[in-house]
Amino acid sequence: MKSGTKDKLLKESLKIIRKNGLKGLSIRGLTEKVGIKGSSFYEHFKNKEELLEVIRGSSLATLFSKMKNNAKDSNEPKDMLLKYGQAYISFSQLRPDEFHLLFEESKSKRESKSDEISEASPYSLLFIEFNKLVNSDPALVETYCFGYWSLVHGISNLRKGHLKDYKANFEKENMRVLSVYLDGVLL
Repeated sequence: MKSGTKDKLLKESLKIIRKNGLKGLSIRGLTEKVGIKGSSFYEHFKNKEELLEVIRGSSLATLFSKMKNNAKDSNEPKDMLLKYGQAYISFSQLRPDEFHLLFEESKSKRESKSDEISEASPYSLLFIEFNKLVNSDPALVETYCFGYWSLVHGISNLRKGHLKDYKANFEKENMRVLSVYLDGVLL
């Protein structure tokens, strides 16, 4: 068995999910696309759910890392939030299959505001900086944070879908829109 088979299974899974959704991903179809016997799949994963969890975990870690790295030279909460937003949008454009799996084909593990925010979650990065930015009631901090995340996520989805072929300097516009939101929070 080639050492790259597991990677091929992971990459091909993302392609299938993006094209056909989670319901379109079957072990049989996946192994046919990769060119291996169906039973060979189980040398790499216990089942389909384990495959999806590996992809989600890896993708989430990559997004988290990209956001942190993009803001590593920043000290001010507003600047960090802008850079986090920029990295999130960039991830959605450069890795649309992973973005799709993370945010369109799975549910949040957090079920209410009373549940803790995972420290490994990109949302936690936003929450930390909003807490510094407004230094307010945690419920209000969460409202601002959710609003910002919704804005960043909305931009990401528009850019990878509806506005995919639209010609504009999105990077400049994205930063302007995000900055206007943050300025409103600071009023």
